[in-house]
Amino acid sequence: MDVTEPFSTEKTVASITDVYGVPKVWVSNAGVSHMDRFLDVTTQQLDRTIGVNLRGVFLAGQCAGRVMASGGLGGCIVNVASAAGKQGGVPSLSDYIASKFALVGLARAMVFELAEFRIRVNSVCPGYGTTPMQERELGWEAGFRGLTVENVRGMYLADTPLRRLEQPEDVARVVAFLVSEDAGFITDEAVAVNGGAFID
Repeated sequence: MDVTEPFSTEKTVASITDVYGVPKVWVSNAGVSHMDRFLDVTTQQLDRTIGVNLRGVFLAGQCAGRVMASGGLGGCIVNVASAAGKQGGVPSLSDYIASKFALVGLARAMVFELAEFRIRVNSVCPGYGTTPMQERELGWEAGFRGLTVENVRGMYLADTPLRRLEQPEDVARVVAFLVSEDAGFITDEAVAVNGGAFID
């Protein structure tokens, strides 16, 4: 599935609906990043980041929302944003930060337009994690700062009051809660899942 292409997204949602019926849950989790100083980001890099991180989530949410609305059963959409979508003080990630701030705003707009169909929309905002994407960023940031990867990892840990890096399961559990009936009256939230690293 290419999240930047409407046809690809529509085909995927249609296939899911054909096999499983009208979905009541949709989680948009595709994302890309790279690190370059603001003055050095190319238009190609910007287009790629915005294309996947924002356009992709917009298109997927639109397709899933249409199917959910037509099914009349309500549902829940979760957009995976980032701690970078709540605060911009992260070096060399300007296009990524812009895309993730936009995701939080997009969810807010979706909330008001999809509520009439009983579709809830929320965002999750992960912090410093232990994913392949984060490991790549550790290397990039170490290079930018003239430090070792372990030095940067130590900085991340020092910035996190719970003194550990986030595991994918930490985010998955929050997503599972948001799409459950236990969260049936929660919409328009951007939930920080970061061990206290960024407090808003």
